[in-house]
Amino acid sequence: MEADDIVFWFSIIVSALVALWAIIIIRAYNNIGKD
Repeated sequence: MEADDIVFWFSIIVSALVALWAIIIIRAYNNIGKD
């Protein structure tokens, strides 16, 4: 694999993880706010 491909896939994986964590945090925050 070329370095560009590694950086490309790494950035996609990191973006997916960040988005997933954001959804979890927002959902948890909303649940706490309702109570």
